[in-house]
Amino acid sequence: MRNFLSKLTDSGPVKPYYYVKFRWFSGVDLPTVVKNLKHSFSVEEVNLPKNGFYAVSEFPFSEREHVRVQADTLTARLSPFRVILYQRQLEPFTERDMALRKRVLDLYPRHRPTVGYQKEPPFLVKYQEIEESDR
Repeated sequence: MRNFLSKLTDSGPVKPYYYVKFRWFSGVDLPTVVKNLKHSFSVEEVNLPKNGFYAVSEFPFSEREHVRVQADTLTARLSPFRVILYQRQLEPFTERDMALRKRVLDLYPRHRPTVGYQKEPPFLVKYQEIEESDR
C-alpha cells in the first residue's frame, strides 16, 4: 500500500482528504439524518460544553450541535449548517466511504458559507479486484 501511495504523490493527493461544505437558509434536521445514516455507518453524537470557550459563539447552541458519522476511512462531522469530511491518514476511499461522501454532499450543496467557490480536494478510490471465476 505504501508503494502504491508514494507513486501517486507526483500527480495525485499528498494529504489526507479534508473538505468543508455548507447549507444556506435552512439547516439539516440532525435527528432525521442520524436515523437515516445509523443503519449503514457508525454514528456518534458529540456533546459540546455549554460554557467556557464553546459558549462564546456567533451561533446559538442549537446550531452548534454535532454528529460524527464514520465509514471505513472517511469521517463526517455534521452540524445543521456545515459538514467537515476528513480522513486521518491518506488512504483510498472504500465503497462505504464513497457512499457516505455522496449522501453528505447531497445534504450540504454549498462550497462556502457565502457566495464563492471551493474546489474539492483530490482523493483515491479503492477498487475491488475481480477474480477469474467471477468473470
